[in-house]
Amino acid sequence: MEKLSENPHLGHLREDLTDKPVKFWPFKWHYLIIYKPTSPIEIVRVLSGYCDIINLIG
Repeated sequence: MEKLSENPHLGHLREDLTDKPVKFWPFKWHYLIIYKPTSPIEIVRVLSGYCDIINLIG
């Protein structure tokens, strides 16, 4: 998390999943952090990698 907070542009835009101005960052093995790449970053959601991500953020 420290690496992401120091470098908010590390994540990936996923225009195939959402048109919102958010980035995605995998955390450990089972989580996906969705955040706004501002300084400081704004965490929008933390999701389990086991859930249906497309339906949850759509």
